[in-house]
Amino acid sequence: MLQERLGSSSGSEVWLAKQGKSGERRVYKFCVDGNRLATLKREATLSRLLHENFGARPDIARVLDWNFESPPFFLECEYGGADLLR
Repeated sequence: MLQERLGSSSGSEVWLAKQGKSGERRVYKFCVDGNRLATLKREATLSRLLHENFGARPDIARVLDWNFESPPFFLECEYGGADLLR
């Protein structure tokens, strides 16, 4: 369940959500068209490379799931805590 919009940029939005089954907080990054899909794929690839090279670290949020097949495209990431502005 989406709870709070955390930010947006041209073509994408980031939302804080509560995972339905576990109740854990998650962060979703959405894009509704294929124009920003390459950006989401690049973020997923960078996350995988960081975890492969540095292992699990509390300062690098893991990508848990994604949808690159049909709109709305998204990345589901673990919640890392409040942003730096807060």
